[in-house]
Amino acid sequence: MQQNEVISELEEYLKTMKNDDDSASVRTVVKYLKALNSLFELSLLGKYVRIFKTNGNTLQRMEDGFKFFKTWCEDAIENGCPTILRTDRGTENTNIAFLQPFLRDQHDDPFAKEKSFMYGRSTSNQRIEAWWGQLRKNAAQWWMDYFKALRETGELDDSSEYHIDCLRYCFMDLIQAELDYVAHEWNIHRIRPSNYNPGGIPDKLYFLPEDEGTRSYRHTVSSDDVESAREWSVTKPCSVPKEFTDLAEHVMSEDNISKPTNADEAIVLYKHLKSVLSC
Repeated sequence: MQQNEVISELEEYLKTMKNDDDSASVRTVVKYLKALNSLFELSLLGKYVRIFKTNGNTLQRMEDGFKFFKTWCEDAIENGCPTILRTDRGTENTNIAFLQPFLRDQHDDPFAKEKSFMYGRSTSNQRIEAWWGQLRKNAAQWWMDYFKALRETGELDDSSEYHIDCLRYCFMDLIQAELDYVAHEWNIHRIRPSNYNPGGIPDKLYFLPEDEGTRSYRHTVSSDDVESAREWSVTKPCSVPKEFTDLAEHVMSEDNISKPTNADEAIVLYKHLKSVLSC
């Protein structure tokens, strides 16, 4: 099903809805999808600079939403769907608000269907907000300061599409590897028990709940339903364009340069690509 067809079906579905909260969620999804369509239709998706000048948070929110949605779909296929999901009303959660009940539609427990999702205030997300603080402190802040220094010294012009492409090509894999490492370390560390959680190792709590005296609250989801949910995904807006990747790989092959394994190697490659490609 194409995105325009999804929008049309949702608009028809809205006409039959009586619950104001549910219809508000669906209207939010429709607005989000229409906004994404506009980016495609106006050929703005590849013109990040023009979008940033209008709203500097637009692409970041799309990127965050895409990553969360992609991970959530992959987890639904491999491990099932959670019994209930609670989020704030952030833009990145609009697809999840519709798809969580969709994936739980065939179940018959007390929290099935529309009861499997609820909204809550972001101020109640103290634990995840605390985790974001740890992530920034232990990983993200170093990169933020590093790129800020590049900009302040004139090495990076963040209004230049070529500079942004060079930067992403040289550094994105390194940043992803560091994020994967942080996630892995978190998932194998031991949480101290408290009044609000039983403590234990996250991976063990998730994959072997019986060992901790509880059970899994995941529900099996058919691959067909998950594939239908994937239709809601959009092309990743912040990836490096294929044309640039091909050109960069050609330059690296000609000059016998390997992909960087650390920040020092990445900045050397960044400067080299800028020079050769006359960025």
